[in-house]
Amino acid sequence: MNAFAEKLTKVEDEKVIPFILQHAAELLGEHRAGARLEEHVKQEVEKRTEAMRQEIAALRMRLSDAPDLTRPKGLPTATNIPGMSDEEFTRYWKENHLKQ
Repeated sequence: MNAFAEKLTKVEDEKVIPFILQHAAELLGEHRAGARLEEHVKQEVEKRTEAMRQEIAALRMRLSDAPDLTRPKGLPTATNIPGMSDEEFTRYWKENHLKQ
């Protein structure tokens, strides 16, 4: 037998209905409190998760190299690659891309 049934057997006849109503109100209150707590925990987890994401993003920014902001020396289209001979292209490639 559960606790409610045991308590109900000890209640006087004229106090049964108020006892049941009081118990129902307590159950409803517990249910609402549980739902509020669950919603609060959910919101708190979302806040903390977002805060952690921001902290990780800030850490990554601090640890990453800054972009190179120097202006290019010339336009990349100044080199006419299709018009180069094979030797010229090989020399160009070694000087500009292989950095030997």
